[in-house]
Amino acid sequence: MTEETETIYDHDAAVRAITSYYDFLEKLYLPPDILVRPPLEGWAQITAESVPFRKDEKVIRLLKYIPYFEQRLWDDEYCLARKTWPIQWNNVENVGVDQGR
Repeated sequence: MTEETETIYDHDAAVRAITSYYDFLEKLYLPPDILVRPPLEGWAQITAESVPFRKDEKVIRLLKYIPYFEQRLWDDEYCLARKTWPIQWNNVENVGVDQGR
């Protein structure tokens, strides 16, 4: 048997990793300036009430501090991975997520 180890979540490391990956995608094939960076205090409009579905406090905090891609040109040409498109949580009015799923 293997001993279970506790996973320790590091908010700053997660934000750095996501930001680094998004920077890479932007440099690789996305139009310049499509990546919108959060203000130092995070996206004020992202709250537990504004995000569809119930999210843990840590998830809400992560969503507040990561950059987002503007959703001005998302189609099959611009995706993060096959059949995967970003959601712009900092502009939830335009998210278009079906909350029933």
